[in-house]
This record gives sequence, structure tokens and C-alpha cells, in this order.
Amino acid sequence: MVAIVDRCHSCGTKRRSMEERFCHKCGAGLPEAPPEMAPPPADGIAWSRAVPIINNRYLWIRWGWAALYFGAGFAVLLGTPLVVLYAEGNGGAGFAIKLFLVLGLVGAAVVIGAALFAAVSVGNRLMMAFVLSPVSAAARTSGKELEGVESAALLFAPGSRDARNSAQAAALLLPPEGEAKWKDVRRVQFDAPRCVITLRRRWRHPLRLYVVPGRWTEAEAFVREHASPAAVAGKRT
Repeated sequence: MVAIVDRCHSCGTKRRSMEERFCHKCGAGLPEAPPEMAPPPADGIAWSRAVPIINNRYLWIRWGWAALYFGAGFAVLLGTPLVVLYAEGNGGAGFAIKLFLVLGLVGAAVVIGAALFAAVSVGNRLMMAFVLSPVSAAARTSGKELEGVESAALLFAPGSRDARNSAQAAALLLPPEGEAKWKDVRRVQFDAPRCVITLRRRWRHPLRLYVVPGRWTEAEAFVREHASPAAVAGKRT
């Protein structure tokens, strides 16, 4: 069984002892405790990685869709009654279009601003654990890691309840997490340069596996073995 914290999350080097605080190869900090999730079975693999947030292109795509949907809903919710009340005296249809556009942009800006604040509050990094088993792939954030970012939360006193809530909000808002059973995976995408494996499911958000560089070959081989051949080939099933 491969322990979640037995390797460096930056380079994949195996740590010499659990008391070791920094990687003896690259100098990166080593996690003190595993994220709160069950270890993999004997025939599975697991690892942890500090996932980037602000400079993560996959999360920007997610923020973009969230901003689009929230902005449109915000515009309809607030714009409709205002148009009914003021459109006739303020240019009719032209005023209505401008009003919906402005409200939509404001709503989108709220989503992006909240996401950026949450990212900064955890130092642009969030420790996540990933487990691959013969049945499914899973990703989780670490509760213990969230306890450690209290002092990094901006605008709040270190150690305060508000700081802790800010960190937890970042964990919920930013990194995708969950579980995908191999039988439900419809398409697999491999991004070797960024060490990211995307598992796409029907009618659900994709699950992204952020792999440490030193374990990319192992994780890729495991996914290719357990996902359907059509999904691995990139064909929609």
C-alpha cells in the first residue's frame, strides 16, 4: 500500500522518514499529516499535491462558466423589475439592453472577485489528496491543511473563526473534488506537461487529478488500465 504522505508532493521523491520536514532532493516542504480520506486498497495508488489556484487554467475555465451563469441570473433577477418600472421613461429597449449588460458584468465580477480572494486567503496553494482504486478515482481537500492556513487569510486576525471560515470557503469554491467511478467515466484527457488527468462524466463536472511529476507514469498507466478503452482513446461514450 502506498501511503499518502510517503513522497514529496513536488518531485515525487520518497521521504526517508516521517519525521523529515523537507524533501532531501528538492527542498520542498513535506506534509505533516495525510488529508482526511481513507487510504487506497493494496492494489491502488495515492498521493498528495499542493494544487495551484490563481495560475491554474482549469480553474479559470470553471470560474468563467460560473461567472457567465451567475451574471446572467443576476441580470435577470434584478434587471427585469427595473426594466418594467423605468424602461418607458429611459429609452425603452435600448435602456433595457444596457441595464441587463451592466448587471450581468457586475454579477460576473462578483464571482471572479470572490474566487480571487479565496485563492489569496490560502496562499494560492491548496493541499489535496488523490486516490486511485480499481473501482474509482477520488480527490479530497485536507481538513488539517485548512487549519494551518488561518494565519494566511487576509483581512482577518490570525487564528480567528472568520479566518478559518475564509480558508474553508476557498476549499469549497476553488478546487474540484469528489469521486468518479470508472464505469461512469465517458472521456479521459491526459495533459502531460501540466501533469493533470481529466475524467469527464455525463451531466457532471469533470474530476481532475493533479499528479506529482514523479508519479505521472504510474498514474497514467493506472488510469489507462481501469478506464474504458473508448474513454481513454478520447472518444465520447
